[in-house]
Amino acid sequence: LGCSREEVAVATNGVNGKELLQPILDRMFVTSNDHDHDHDNDRDQTIPLPGPIGVFPKVVPTIVRGTAEEAIEKVKQAYHAVAEREISVGDSLVICVLQKGRGCRTVRVPLKEH
Repeated sequence: LGCSREEVAVATNGVNGKELLQPILDRMFVTSNDHDHDHDNDRDQTIPLPGPIGVFPKVVPTIVRGTAEEAIEKVKQAYHAVAEREISVGDSLVICVLQKGRGCRTVRVPLKEH
């Protein structure tokens, strides 16, 4: 069996609510990074040409800017929005933050209040 991976800036996984969550995360993370660049002259932007057969060009950023705390707040906001609309999303969110030189930290966030 082979192993595959995809480099992306943000991604969702799991069953419940991911169709709602992915566009929210894209908007919060990827689009917010686009504002760091000058887009006044969009017509001058080039479209990447295909590379070798079987190799897809990178057309999406794979890194987001900001601090871990900013990312945690954005993820919490996104999950709260999805939890309001999708009843099958769980009652809490567990965020594991991995930082170089700092190890792993777990943040637990309640989503629904009954």
